[in-house]
Amino acid sequence: MKSVGNEFARPNDILGRITTMVNYLNNFINALLIAARRIVQNIHSLCRFIPNKLTSFELMTWLLIVFQLLFPIGIAFSPAIAAAVKQQTIVATQPYVLGPDETTRSVANKYHLSLDELKKT
Repeated sequence: MKSVGNEFARPNDILGRITTMVNYLNNFINALLIAARRIVQNIHSLCRFIPNKLTSFELMTWLLIVFQLLFPIGIAFSPAIAAAVKQQTIVATQPYVLGPDETTRSVANKYHLSLDELKKT
């Protein structure tokens, strides 16, 4: 149980949270089922207009083949797109003057940093 100060979460609170999560999960599954039904209906309607009268299975197979052929092409261009979008972040820093008994290691320990991280900032 989750402790809050000196009190513990009540069983009714936990049961209410579990019930809420189950309801969200149920709604999500229902939405997925509705989407799957619509996809199947769209595939069946596409099959009616194809001259060779492909079955739904054959149409899905061809769609998957086309997707698998086009997917590597999209990946080939993604590094160029990712490189073009890079933005540099500017971090505001303030100079720090070491005291008489301070070292860079003691300052790094004070701020829970390694020496390399301290040099970067």
